[in-house]
Amino acid sequence: MKIKQLYPLLFTGLLFLTAIPATTAQHQSGTIRPDIGSYRQFNPWEQSINPAGIQLTEVDSLMEITIGHKNLRPAFCATDQPDRLLSYRGTVDGYKRLGALQLSGGLGWQQYRLKGQSWNFLEQPGYLITAGDSLANPRHSEQYSLYGKAAYVLSPRLLAGLAMSYTATANKDASPEKRYSGSAHTAVLSAGLVRSGRQGRIGLSTGYTHRTELLTYGSTYKERLYTYPLGYFIPMQEINDGNTGILRSSAGNSNIFRSIGNEWQAAGQAEWLQPGWSWFNELYASFERRRLSPDDSENMHGWKEQYLTLGYRSRLSIGHGRWTHLVSPALLLKRTLSDRILQRPDPNNFNGAWVRFGLLRFASRHTADLSVSYCLARDYTPDGATQAWQLAIGWSGNREEIYSYPFTIAQLTGTIHAEAAFVCRMPLPHTAGLMLRPSVTLLTGNGTEERITREENNAAVEIKAYRNYGRVSSTFAALTTTRLGFGLQAEYRRPLAGSVDGGLRLQAYLERIAKNQTDYQLDKTGGGGMLALIVWL
Repeated sequence: MKIKQLYPLLFTGLLFLTAIPATTAQHQSGTIRPDIGSYRQFNPWEQSINPAGIQLTEVDSLMEITIGHKNLRPAFCATDQPDRLLSYRGTVDGYKRLGALQLSGGLGWQQYRLKGQSWNFLEQPGYLITAGDSLANPRHSEQYSLYGKAAYVLSPRLLAGLAMSYTATANKDASPEKRYSGSAHTAVLSAGLVRSGRQGRIGLSTGYTHRTELLTYGSTYKERLYTYPLGYFIPMQEINDGNTGILRSSAGNSNIFRSIGNEWQAAGQAEWLQPGWSWFNELYASFERRRLSPDDSENMHGWKEQYLTLGYRSRLSIGHGRWTHLVSPALLLKRTLSDRILQRPDPNNFNGAWVRFGLLRFASRHTADLSVSYCLARDYTPDGATQAWQLAIGWSGNREEIYSYPFTIAQLTGTIHAEAAFVCRMPLPHTAGLMLRPSVTLLTGNGTEERITREENNAAVEIKAYRNYGRVSSTFAALTTTRLGFGLQAEYRRPLAGSVDGGLRLQAYLERIAKNQTDYQLDKTGGGGMLALIVWL
C-alpha cells in the first residue's frame, strides 16, 4: 500500500468515527476518558491550548494535594515497553481568583521503576529516531514538574492569558553495572486571547516548546547501544565507511546521545453559546525541528527530524432538563520526516571538525488518530454529575517507512480502542460522598510490513541497518492481539476540619487476552492498580 492510499482510509474512518486520540496497543492500560467530575473537564476552554481559558473556570479558590502509588503489569507489551511498572507521585494543584486576575498552577514529583524494557532508553515521546539498549535492564526515572497560568480581564469582552511550564527528568540504569544515565528537560511558553460576543466566544493562541535530552554511556558498553527507527537498528559505533560518508563516532570519546527540539504551535478556538446548548471547537497546528547526535561533539549531528501536526477537537453540549448530552469528536494528523546528515572529518582541521556534504531521507511516519466520545450526564455541574453513561471509541493508523538502500521497508498498522463506563455519585452520612466508575475496554488492531525496491538505484550512500526480529514480532503481536479490560475507579471524600476535605482515590484494572493472531508467547491476564490520598483546601 502506497502512502497516498492511506488517505481514503482516513476519510472512510471519518464516516464512522469522528475526542481524544486513541492509544496504541503498547499503551493499553488507560481509559479513553476519565471521570467528568472536574473543573478542567467542565470548562472546554481550559482543555484547549489557550491559557486565557482558565478565566472561564467557575472556581475562586481551590487546592488539591495528592500522594499516590501505581502498580501495573500488562498482560502483554512490546519489548520497547516495560512489562512491570511501579510509580510514586506527589502533586499540588490549585486555583486562586484575585479580582480580575485568575491564577492556576501546580508542581509535581514522580518516580518510575521499570522492568523488562529494552530498545528504548529515552524519555521524550513520539520521536521516530531514538536510542536504546538491546538488553532489558531495570530502570529508574524521576521527574519534577512546575506549571503556572494567569488570565486577566482586559475588558468585559476581552481576556488575555499566559502560561509557562517546566519539566525535568532524570533517567538511570538500575542494574548493578549502572551503564547508562540520562536527563531530559522540557520548557513550554504559551499566550492567548479570548473575545466574547453576542453569539459566543472566539480565541487565538500561540505556544513554543523547547526540549533537550542527553543519554550518557561508557565507551565499554557502546556495542550494546543503538539508534533505530521501526524494527531496524544501527549500532552506535557506526563508522565513516570508506568514502561513503556515513559518520562513525570514534572509539574513545563517543559517550553521549544528544537530542534538541524546538516546536511552535498556533491554535484558534470558537464557541457558540445558545440557550440550552453550546458548541466548542479548536483547530491547531504545530511544527517541530529536532537535531540528534550520537556523539558528544557540538558540531556533529547524525539526523534531523521535522514534525508537522494538524488537529481538531470539539465538544457539543446539549441540555435537556436535568440531563446533559456531551459529544466530543477529535481528529489528529501528524507527519514525521527524518533525514540523515552526511558528514566526514575535515582533513584540514586538526580539532576534530566535521564537514557536512549531503542529506539523505532516512525514515518517515504518517499518523492519523480519530475518536469520538459520548456522555449522558445527570445534574452536570463543575463539581461533577450525579450519574453519567459514557461511551468512547477511537482508531489510530500509522504508516512508517525506513529507507534502507536498495529497499524501502514500510509498516502499516492500525488499532481500535473502545470503552464503555458508568459514573455514579452517592451521598453518605456526615456529608461524605462516594464516586464509582466501572468500565469495560476493548482493544484490537492489525499490522503489515512490505519491502519496496527503491527507484534511485544509483544512490551514492548505503545505510547499513540491521533487523531486530524480536522487537518487530513483539510489536506486531501487541498491535494485533485482542484484549478485553475491566476497570473500576472509586473516590471517597469527606470533611476533615473547617473548609478542609480529605479523601481516598482507588483505581483497579484487569485485562484478558481474548485473541492472539501470532505465535508470540504471552501471558493471558494482566492488570494493576492505583491508590492515592487526597486533601482539598
